[in-house]
Amino acid sequence: LEFRRVLFRSSDDIDDSGLGDEVSYDNYPPKQGKYYEVWDNRLWIFGNDEFPNFGFFTNLNESETMAANNFIQFLAREKDVVNGVKAFQDKLHVFKDKRWFLVEKVGDSYYEVTQKSKDIGLRATGSLAVCGNVMCWLSEHGIEVFNGYNNLRPNPSIFVQRTIDSINKDYVKKITSGHNAKAGEYWLAVPTGANTEPDMVIVYNYNTNNMTVYKFAKSISSIARPGLIEEGMILLTGTSDGRLLNMESGYLDGAMAISAKFKTGWFYIAGENEIWNVLRRMFVKYILPSSKTITMNIYRNFDKTAAATISLTGNTPTTIPTLRNEVLKRINLGVRGYYVMFEFINNENTGGECRVIGWDAYFKKKLWKKTVKAD
Repeated sequence: LEFRRVLFRSSDDIDDSGLGDEVSYDNYPPKQGKYYEVWDNRLWIFGNDEFPNFGFFTNLNESETMAANNFIQFLAREKDVVNGVKAFQDKLHVFKDKRWFLVEKVGDSYYEVTQKSKDIGLRATGSLAVCGNVMCWLSEHGIEVFNGYNNLRPNPSIFVQRTIDSINKDYVKKITSGHNAKAGEYWLAVPTGANTEPDMVIVYNYNTNNMTVYKFAKSISSIARPGLIEEGMILLTGTSDGRLLNMESGYLDGAMAISAKFKTGWFYIAGENEIWNVLRRMFVKYILPSSKTITMNIYRNFDKTAAATISLTGNTPTTIPTLRNEVLKRINLGVRGYYVMFEFINNENTGGECRVIGWDAYFKKKLWKKTVKAD
């Protein structure tokens, strides 16, 4: 400051008493942190190494300046530190491993903090995602769903719960999530067993409250939904080896064919009487160019070996990619069991679209002697 006064003394001889404060306490640079969120026209910063249980916010309509008192404490003396933040329905949701806080605006420039739960926290930072009218994340109890009023915890099947239980605890930082708005789905990619990269994707449909597990050929390190195209949504996933895959397309990726497979969840088909059932036949609808195939495996009763393997062949009579035909194939079966699961595999360069649209499965109850249709 002394150097500044000497430098300008030749052109400005105002007395020091008229200069006022030389330092503004409203224009500090914001703190550094690991987690950022824009809310209430401010940039909110969490995860500072020196103050891990503090949240700092910039000045109104600014992202590069903050006042000295622009901070909020979240039980600062705890060892359990803030590990995630998300703006949802006019509130800021701040998470620790086992706690959940709400930040609400009071008046023009004041904020109030309340503890939403001391039992529900955030297990993996990358699992936190806003999906339309709900917010989803992974806690130590499983997948949590918050609609702005109530917190729901879907009941997973045995197969899905087994996947959740097998998450590699040492690599939860690798967990990532995404929103498939077209299908109303929350996607959660997790590393299981000894895997250090996400190898399984848990998919929760918040419209139907169903949950299943997909397994793709590549480990997934990121999930993004860039927007809409004429044919529908494109869901991009980044892999650990630097590849970018369009998960709804069968076109080439980096001059290589996209290899993909996914398994549905286990369907319980025994009914209330717990009598084994028979999968009699299926109608599978799919899109695939001619001379190409999709392998379909049917599993029963949690067996690792498929009880039946079917080859779904393509039937596209034109090479014009904008013209596509849906193939509907009837498959006669006789698979007995209490649970069934379907797997679809594509390892070919299709040169066009490859999609399994859906299926109808017909079962014959041993006790009822009645045909049941399942979607």
